[in-house]
Amino acid sequence: MIKLINLLKEVGEATSQIYPWKISSTEGETIYYTFQTNSDLDYKVSISYFEYDDYGTYIPAIDVAFAVKTDKEFSTSALTNKGELYSIMATVVDIIKNYISKNSNIKIIIYTPEKKDKNFGKQRNKLYSAFVKNQIPGATIEEFYDDVIIRIP
Repeated sequence: MIKLINLLKEVGEATSQIYPWKISSTEGETIYYTFQTNSDLDYKVSISYFEYDDYGTYIPAIDVAFAVKTDKEFSTSALTNKGELYSIMATVVDIIKNYISKNSNIKIIIYTPEKKDKNFGKQRNKLYSAFVKNQIPGATIEEFYDDVIIRIP
């Protein structure tokens, strides 16, 4: 039997297949990346640079979001149920790590775990947090309203 803790550990290790991705466009301080899964789902990841106001101290930060194409538009809350969750997360992590490797001053990552209901958002956030804890040792995670703030040491 697979235990949840083992599953989260596997998720956090980001050892799944990473899909080939590319930069599709830029707009100001935002870079858009795209990739396609084995089941031909199209994903878009956006990383937006900004300075986070931490009580008067401005800290280099990024806001990260990703969405899957459903019909004609992209959705951040769609459930695809194609069994590609781990590879999708590993790809998003790879994109973020690539961005940070080129912008080493980044100290904060912010994301909003999209939710259809209260429990669904918590489940997604557990998954995202498992990735963060294994991929960014020493990072702290805090929730602020609907956002999650990751502070990089």
